[in-house]
Amino acid sequence: MTASQWGNFYAKSVPSERYGLKGSTKVYQVTNNDDLLLHSYDWYSPQIYVDGFVSSVYVIQMGPWQRGHEASEDHHAIAFYKNDQLLKKYSTKEIIEMGATIQASVSHYTVFSEVVGFKRPYGNQLIFHVKTHSDDMLSFDVDSGLLTSQTEQDLNARFYDANTKIQAIKWQWYQANQDNLNNIKDVVITRTMLEEAASGKFPSLPNGYRYIPDTMWQKPTFEKIK
Repeated sequence: MTASQWGNFYAKSVPSERYGLKGSTKVYQVTNNDDLLLHSYDWYSPQIYVDGFVSSVYVIQMGPWQRGHEASEDHHAIAFYKNDQLLKKYSTKEIIEMGATIQASVSHYTVFSEVVGFKRPYGNQLIFHVKTHSDDMLSFDVDSGLLTSQTEQDLNARFYDANTKIQAIKWQWYQANQDNLNNIKDVVITRTMLEEAASGKFPSLPNGYRYIPDTMWQKPTFEKIK
């Protein structure tokens, strides 16, 4: 059994065979009364990681030490689930193609040297990290199961910071103008309007991006300047 970092979710995985990934896994949410069964999967894993929120629970299914000494597209390395949906799974061959190397015993091998686990670089964004035997870090976006670079993570963190600050400024603008404008919820809010509401202070955006004017209750969006 394994639990999330804060103990609000846990998973139980039971094998049906002595070796392999056949079996069942169940994920529960901890409640004040009986724990709530959220999701069931028709597989077993010797190593599971779970984390998330009430609306989105992320489950990582790690593969075992595989038999042999060569990576194969038939050998499971890692899989990413969001709630009951499989997002992405990778074979050991695919992990090797990402630059990893093999460490082998007499009869088995592995492609990961360490599972670092879930990290939250900003807001509610979760990234799952594993380290290879070549000492490289592979980072996966758990909302897609896709590999993400540190550059992408830094850029998204900048967008998140700008998004949060712009939403706060939009609220300042709303409070200042709600008695003066009809249908205020439909008014398209420009950067100039926000700068006036914030006394000229507008959050710094990543180089080459601009804020797209939108309405009060829309989440701020940005586009790359052509």
